[in-house]
Amino acid sequence: MRRILELRAILVACGVTAALFVNGAAASDMTPAPVASWQGFYAGAHGGYSWSQTDWDLSSGQFFNPGTSSGSASFDGDGGFGGVHAGYNIQSGSFVYGLEAGYTWFDSDETIGSPLFAGDRFTTSVDGVVTVAGRVGAVFGSSLVYAKAGYASGEVETRVVSANGASRAATSERSDGWVIGAGVEHQLSSQLIIGLSYDYIDLGSEGHSTTLNAPAGAAFDADVETEIHALGLRASFKFN
Repeated sequence: MRRILELRAILVACGVTAALFVNGAAASDMTPAPVASWQGFYAGAHGGYSWSQTDWDLSSGQFFNPGTSSGSASFDGDGGFGGVHAGYNIQSGSFVYGLEAGYTWFDSDETIGSPLFAGDRFTTSVDGVVTVAGRVGAVFGSSLVYAKAGYASGEVETRVVSANGASRAATSERSDGWVIGAGVEHQLSSQLIIGLSYDYIDLGSEGHSTTLNAPAGAAFDADVETEIHALGLRASFKFN
């Protein structure tokens, strides 16, 4: 419930920001502005700040102490992100819809102490996320307010390190999920576009399994679930 409330609050904040952005631009000139063209291909870069939560469900009875161990671990990470995107818009009057693909690299490694074995450390990270999403929006003068939803896939890594720094286990699995988001963009010219965006990415739950380096005969077996919030700035070039 806490995550749902956070998501609603952020989406409302993005909507308010978009409304202020568009209304402020309109207030500067009471003469109705012509609708800008968003039709065509575009490509650009994005970056900003992200925060995430990753949960490990250590359901295996083989973890560390064969036949007896189980438990869970929760990570709250944050950091910067950067990436690239490209897409195509189709415009009908003030209505715009299209498809966008993007790749985003996140700097949000998080390490906690093991809840099962004193001195050990658990680390989780997301190497990169690919998204393919549909976008729909409305044009107000030279600005576009939009929402998006689609597919997301990310490479999630886990590491277990002992108290003396030796690696006990390391896994890397691709997790598939979904993305939703919203944003506002403004045309500085017929080709240059800047914007503000918010994305919520749910990579779902993926099983991670491997044999531990120590103790002999033990295994690492966890279901790993990752959620990411990303608030950032965008800059794009539209090909007329």
